[in-house]
Amino acid sequence: MCLFFLNQRIPNNIKSSIISVSPEDVSMSGSFVANTTAIKQVFQRISAQFAKMFKRKAFLHWYTGEGMDQGEFEESDKNVRDLVTEYQDKQDVVVNIDDPFQEEEPKPSAKETTEKRAAPKATVNDGADDDDNEI
Repeated sequence: MCLFFLNQRIPNNIKSSIISVSPEDVSMSGSFVANTTAIKQVFQRISAQFAKMFKRKAFLHWYTGEGMDQGEFEESDKNVRDLVTEYQDKQDVVVNIDDPFQEEEPKPSAKETTEKRAAPKATVNDGADDDDNEI
């Protein structure tokens, strides 16, 4: 069984570009779209930039003049922060390469493992499996 951490492979591998002219010397091109925890940093940066502008109410009058409410901006910012939290939670998950669709919980700490080993096992004897019971 082979395990690897997704966040340690290529942590700063986000590149994006939009090109309106197709390449002349290439007959075909391809794109790869992936959902990775590395995008968390982009959302954090956008949220921080938004917070600075929203605090000053910069450009807000353009949107409120068109009928938007200030609460919509606050709700959207909360949604982005929740998304960052979800990506943070997923960043520490270990994936089993034999079954990539089955997620495993992060490995327990040494303290948790020791506590589990030290806990006594409780057994219940209801007398059902005693051989000397007579009917």
